[in-house]
Amino acid sequence: MKFGFLVVALALALGAPLQVAAQTLEECVAAYDRNDYVTAFNLCRPLAERGNAEAQSRLGSRFMLGEGVPKDYAAAASWFRKAAEQGNANGQYNFGVSYYLGQGVPKDYAAAASWFRKAAEQGHAPGQFNLGSMYARGEGVPQDYAAALNWYRKAAEQGYASGQSALGYSYSNGEGVPQDYAAAVSWYRKAAEQGDAYAQSNLAYAYSNGKGVPQDYVQAHKWANLAASTATEADLRDRAVKQRDEVALLMTPKEVAKAQALASAFKAKPETPPAGSDASASNKQDDSGLITAMVLVLLAIGFVLIVALAARGAGATRQKSGREGQERAEKERADRERSDKERADKEYAEKQRAEQERTEKERADKQQSESARSKARKEKIRPWYEVLGVERDASAKDVMSAYRALIGKYHPDKVSGLGQEFQEIAERKAREINNAYAEYKRKRE
Repeated sequence: MKFGFLVVALALALGAPLQVAAQTLEECVAAYDRNDYVTAFNLCRPLAERGNAEAQSRLGSRFMLGEGVPKDYAAAASWFRKAAEQGNANGQYNFGVSYYLGQGVPKDYAAAASWFRKAAEQGHAPGQFNLGSMYARGEGVPQDYAAALNWYRKAAEQGYASGQSALGYSYSNGEGVPQDYAAAVSWYRKAAEQGDAYAQSNLAYAYSNGKGVPQDYVQAHKWANLAASTATEADLRDRAVKQRDEVALLMTPKEVAKAQALASAFKAKPETPPAGSDASASNKQDDSGLITAMVLVLLAIGFVLIVALAARGAGATRQKSGREGQERAEKERADRERSDKERADKEYAEKQRAEQERTEKERADKQQSESARSKARKEKIRPWYEVLGVERDASAKDVMSAYRALIGKYHPDKVSGLGQEFQEIAERKAREINNAYAEYKRKRE
């Protein structure tokens, strides 16, 4: 019995490194989730040095973002490479970003596309979106809108907002697919409801011009207002502010107030965790020291089983309990893990879409001026000068004077004491006057 006691003690001592290693990776993730980056770095580094691919990818992220350690793009790229070469999807994606931005390695679009593809083929949604963007612009791969659409769709169907927004853009512009404004609006809406500023701005444009949805100035104002408050890029923010202010000229004060209330009540839906964004396969890899420890543990367990049989399975029960605990911890970690590159993803996505959005901005400005004429034809609106009661070649001063006189008659304060029917007539008349004056201003431009 004394010998049996020593064997059990040896088995427990040899088993400890495996248990600590598993707990350390879990603690590393937990430290990152609570923004304790120094602790996360210190916990991940030993695992990364022993060859754990997921820890290597996370350690590279700390170096890239300067979290818990000074920024070091070369070190980040080095750790990403180690993880990527082991087949870790996060590592492959991050190494692709390093090549695309030229951070820690020479800028190389072909290499970036190659690593994005490896991650995308594992179902990594950000990798699918980035590969699609490179096909759309012909960076590192031949330009191919159909291929871009294919990868955008894979990311979008996983709930990835950037992929949904890009897929909407493809439908709106007929890139890789027949032009379909209704489908574009459907995908824009999914991304916009998750807080994507690009999609919110594009959805505002669709409502303002009746592209894929019935024209609705209240909804247009709401989404443009949200885009203006959400956008982190100056060009996009300026575009959204302009959209909001221009559509406000075509609305009554009551409609503007309604749109503002809708925007204030808006709450972005949480983005669906992209499938494949956390590569768990690498967590199964152990370094040589742990493998050796495992072999020794197995040898020790052989002796333990002899003692366990005499003790009616007590040792076997302990072993089973420990294994179940480890599996339970692994499952909990897998359920809890999310992409630790969210901020880098968004920064990179914004850079990728900047050129695309500038083109869209120019197109939107051109179509904005055309939309008023189209709307007038469709709705049979009277010419602006007839509505304002002036000659077509009247001076700006005369037009302004006529506009102020007319709009003053139908202001909500002037008709508040009348019946509901008269108030509705006054509201329609005020909208007609505002539309006429807006048309006059566009023609002067």
